[in-house]
Amino acid sequence: MEFKPNEKLFRAVLPKNMVRKENGLITSSTFKQSTGVSVDRQSERDTSECIEFMLNHIDERYLAVGGGIVSVTVNDCESLDLSVKYLPIENNEYHSEIHNNNHSKPLVITTPKARKLVKLCIIEHEIKENTCTINYTY
Repeated sequence: MEFKPNEKLFRAVLPKNMVRKENGLITSSTFKQSTGVSVDRQSERDTSECIEFMLNHIDERYLAVGGGIVSVTVNDCESLDLSVKYLPIENNEYHSEIHNNNHSKPLVITTPKARKLVKLCIIEHEIKENTCTINYTY
């Protein structure tokens, strides 16, 4: 399934990465992952459907401590010589990954590129701390 240039790619962000730096940006580690940066592609859905899908599939422990969902576009990635791969997994037909091109470690986005990607990203949804109830079964 081919990507559209303006198609959004959504990423769940851990609370520690949602901390805003002095310049108002979240940390570049948002887009650093040794196995490729996991995202959910927008496909034919609108933004609210994408966020709802992600919130329903995020581990509840993250919802209890905060975090968020950010997006970049396929075009944003390509402008930084990053490629987007459609890699659906069980229970998530939208799963994709952002990979680095022309690098000795093709799955790892370099720090300079991650910093640029953070400047391009949109914070789509912030999860406030303790906004859900978790029921533990013993």
